[in-house]
Amino acid sequence: MKKMLTKTDVFAAILTLCAVIPGFVVYNRLPEKVATHFNLSNEPDSFMPKLAAIVVPPVVMAVLGIICSLISSTDKRTENSRKVNTMVRFIIPVLAFVLEGMIILYALEKLTNVGAVAGLLISVLLIVIGNYMPKTRQNRFLGIKTPRTLSDERIWDKTHRFAGFVWTIGGIALLPLFILGMYIPAFILMTVIVLIPAVYSFVVK
Repeated sequence: MKKMLTKTDVFAAILTLCAVIPGFVVYNRLPEKVATHFNLSNEPDSFMPKLAAIVVPPVVMAVLGIICSLISSTDKRTENSRKVNTMVRFIIPVLAFVLEGMIILYALEKLTNVGAVAGLLISVLLIVIGNYMPKTRQNRFLGIKTPRTLSDERIWDKTHRFAGFVWTIGGIALLPLFILGMYIPAFILMTVIVLIPAVYSFVVK
């Protein structure tokens, strides 16, 4: 049977699971119920027992990473985007550690403005991914996948060059909104940033 997962995939999954370590280091200092989700008012609206709060997010993200790797391995054209695939695989462990860090610091009352930290992370991710977008070659796993981009490599390339510009500038524009706590305008802008490249793919010639 063809090998589906690479050593890089396995290493990324193990690294993601290592995000549980900080939680267990401070386990005895955590409250029995830990906030794991926050609304747009920056208030917690979902809680988990502390063991689940430590273990569940890294496990879910590790499984998500493996699923993404398996899907990617079925598309031979992703070989042209190997560097981009590797970057995406290692975003997941970073996100797992940041997410766990935010949950733990809030539970320990060391972090109050969770929304700003999450927003800054989203902004940075948009900037980083925006810089990689123009390097993404046509495939069915990563990128702006519309009927036109998947059927015409020239449209794919134009769309992803445009998306790279929009996501990078958009990520920079989001930074002050999140810092100032303007979450609703920030989420509206994020929606626009995501939709514009897809719309562009249908009108570009």
